[in-house]
Amino acid sequence: MDLTIKLPEGSEELLRQHATAAGKDVESFARELIEARLGISHQQNGEQADDEDFESKLEAIAGMMPSAGHFVDDSRESIYEGRGE
Repeated sequence: MDLTIKLPEGSEELLRQHATAAGKDVESFARELIEARLGISHQQNGEQADDEDFESKLEAIAGMMPSAGHFVDDSRESIYEGRGE
């Protein structure tokens, strides 16, 4: 099925940026977003996604997250500092 979607100003560029960050073309990236939102899975007979497929989906999700814009210390030491370890 072909579908035309009119996006608000700026959304197309943002979609392109996220698709590029995920290493995908815009059409594939948008299709995957829609299918994920609808809960559509193309895996059949209990097949497991291979590592590359999982990694590309994880990168697509990570690409949707905004950047903190500064260094974030997420080390174990900083997270548990002062908790009596």
